[in-house]
Amino acid sequence: MQTIIRLATILTFLFFSNFLYAQSDDIIGKDDAKAMFAIGLEEWKQNLLTGKAAGAFDYDTDNNLEWTLISYPPVGKIVVTPSYSENDLTRPWKVSLSIVYYPQYSGLMIKLSDKEHRDLIAKAQRQLRPELTLMTKATIVQKDKIFIHDFQIFEVGKFPLMDTKSTNEKGCIEPCIVRK
Repeated sequence: MQTIIRLATILTFLFFSNFLYAQSDDIIGKDDAKAMFAIGLEEWKQNLLTGKAAGAFDYDTDNNLEWTLISYPPVGKIVVTPSYSENDLTRPWKVSLSIVYYPQYSGLMIKLSDKEHRDLIAKAQRQLRPELTLMTKATIVQKDKIFIHDFQIFEVGKFPLMDTKSTNEKGCIEPCIVRK
């Protein structure tokens, strides 16, 4: 249960630091993001099974290397998937974090210009360096007033091409800002 509390703390910090990202100094907490790379697949699976049994969150899985946490905090839906390779089950090679904000909490993010979004993404990318590489995409569904953030986080040095792309694109996955 101790690990579940640690995991919930990490995810809560990631979620709420992102929700306040237009005003905060930390967009994604580096220490919390790094902590995700210290969780092996078996520990992650056990966390998800225990968390679901306790009613804390749900999960989805391919019953192999992909075990996804799904949580519904008050301001939206959070989905976290550490991706493991068959060669290394002790640490993920990538951590994916998606946040879908409910309409009543999306307003601040929807109002930002594309340049403001890019600036905030670049700030997050710089904050995670030199240890982590960030690739981000923001989707704005205007008619439904929904804002979605998709983060892909990698350890620097594992994928040099991704490190270079993140540096050159300032953390953006093109198209970086999608308005529908």
